[in-house]
Amino acid sequence: MKKHLLKHLPFHDFHFREIFKGSSMAFFFKILSLPVGYALAYLIARNYGAAVNGLFNLALMVIVVATVISKAGLDTALLKYAATLSALKQWGEIKSVYIHTVKIVGLLSIIITLILFFFAPYISLKVFKKPDLVPYIQYFSFTVFPYSMYLINSECLRALKIFRYHLFFEGLSLNLINAVVLFFFFVINKSTELLMISFVAAVYLTFILSTIVWIKKSGIAKITAQKSVGLKELIYTSLPMLTSTALLKVMGWTDTLILGILSTAENVGIYSIALKISFVTRVSLMAVNTISAPRFAEYHSKNEPELLIKTSDHATRLIFWTSAPVLLIIFLFPEFITGLFGEEFKAGAIALMILAAGQFISSISGSVGYILNMTGYQVIQQNIAIASIILSVVLNILLIPVFGITGAAIASTTGLAFRNLVSVYYIKKKFNFTTIYLPFIRQRKKE
Repeated sequence: MKKHLLKHLPFHDFHFREIFKGSSMAFFFKILSLPVGYALAYLIARNYGAAVNGLFNLALMVIVVATVISKAGLDTALLKYAATLSALKQWGEIKSVYIHTVKIVGLLSIIITLILFFFAPYISLKVFKKPDLVPYIQYFSFTVFPYSMYLINSECLRALKIFRYHLFFEGLSLNLINAVVLFFFFVINKSTELLMISFVAAVYLTFILSTIVWIKKSGIAKITAQKSVGLKELIYTSLPMLTSTALLKVMGWTDTLILGILSTAENVGIYSIALKISFVTRVSLMAVNTISAPRFAEYHSKNEPELLIKTSDHATRLIFWTSAPVLLIIFLFPEFITGLFGEEFKAGAIALMILAAGQFISSISGSVGYILNMTGYQVIQQNIAIASIILSVVLNILLIPVFGITGAAIASTTGLAFRNLVSVYYIKKKFNFTTIYLPFIRQRKKE
């Protein structure tokens, strides 16, 4: 058994051990974040029901899309620049890029917040046809800047390889703080207004904490800014990343968005739970990406393609062997898992299996998005994202009226599979190696 495992997971290789060590820490944080995220979802679903859960998630979707726009792709660009500059010990340049980023995000956030607040009635009534959604969007609109900045701070910590704090802020902090605040508010009462306030408070607390940690751990306050990356270059790099990131985020929420337009709040609530559960399949992908993304940028900047390829290969092997067992459990017990959130959520069992299969395809495809973004092919990633979201939107519009939440799951999985498999093709074409790993179909060469 040990020899069989070593055959697929080469622990004898130094680079694999390095990725495994870093990914193990990331995996620990991701696993830790799961019960916290599910606890928050459980609190909302059990105490407010599917309808309120649906409104909460629709408003959250609007804010996530808004923050993607306000970040303008600068979080990914900052990850690329900071990882490269830190390898060259150019700390003043990192501060300069960070200052540019804060200014741009601040301006965009103010504009977006005003638009969301004043147009919340129009969005709720004309787009979603749900008047009860108005206060959710208005409350959440005040989180655009802090939400954007805490994510940017997290990416800065990641670029400097301060992974523990990056992992805490990326997937754990917001849900943890939100759950604690919401649980505290339950002592007062369980009004929907306090549900909204708890989210807003959690975002601001997370933003303040992430800023303190970033300043302290990077020592950026004591460093003199030195301009090496101009504002024009930063924007030129970030815009294609904005397009691809925004479209991928929108694609991730397209099913929920169209379901919200064409179906009931209850169905949105049920579907959102299935979607959250399916994300467990991609935990290892996210954990490994945390470690490998800065390395892709570093190896590309140093012109070391063999290390980039080796890192990708090792990462995908690790992702496969940690994702497959999770997919099997979901396929064996879908109704039991969804039923944990309440009897009405069992209706999302089939959707859960379909969504989990899509996340698994994404996982075994490897870190395709980061490879393209970190190696200067962000425009290709952008174009793939555009094609993917068009496909996803068309399928959602066609399938949701006929199959409901199952149709949304099919559309989402198809779009996700298309994006990843086309990315695999382009990486093969540009770099002459394949990121996808299927040990039972194709045996890779030994290192």
